[in-house]
Amino acid sequence: MRQTLLGALIISAAAAAGLAVEAQSEFSGERFKAHVTFLADDFLEGRQAGTRGHEIAARYIASQFALLGVRPGAAAGGYFEKVNLQEARPTGASPTLMITGPGGTHAMKQREAAMISGPVTGGAVRLNAPLVFVGYGMKDATVGFDDYEGLDVRGKIAVVLWGSPKDMDSEVGAHLMHEQNRFGAEHGALGMIFLLTHATSTAFTWDQVVQFRSDPLTTWIRSD
Repeated sequence: MRQTLLGALIISAAAAAGLAVEAQSEFSGERFKAHVTFLADDFLEGRQAGTRGHEIAARYIASQFALLGVRPGAAAGGYFEKVNLQEARPTGASPTLMITGPGGTHAMKQREAAMISGPVTGGAVRLNAPLVFVGYGMKDATVGFDDYEGLDVRGKIAVVLWGSPKDMDSEVGAHLMHEQNRFGAEHGALGMIFLLTHATSTAFTWDQVVQFRSDPLTTWIRSD
């Protein structure tokens, strides 16, 4: 009973504090920092989709939406919409990448010069196709950006810069980087090769890239 009462008191106190926050419509650097500090805390364990930390972060953001008066838009009437996720991780023998050009054939060893992954649907793949450089491999009519304009990548492997243009808003760039694979697939590419730019190789060491690409990949399952 004591725990129940304490919980009720905390919720009541938080609700009262929320009313004060809602009344302040102006932007506050301190409030912004407080939100980021909580969401970036190690307690949330990286907020990987489907984990406990992700659920905590989602509920925290939903509570802030409620304080701001943002109306929920999910089908069930709340802030949360269930989606089907799929997790994929490397299995089996170590993959290899062979690139043939005017200078001959070069072997790119896994974890040494390349990080190779197969389709999230699983299965062994043997792919032999020409390469087409597509810049950043991004497409967004809103910002007037289309790296695929005038290029034909159908049945080929798209070579993409892993990063975003310097003059692009960082939030927009981060979103479009997340969609690079999808853009390639929509244009008929059979595979993607990502090249580190000067900016990304400065921000991330090769060991960090290897660790990042070794982690399980989580993506949502589309209708197709």
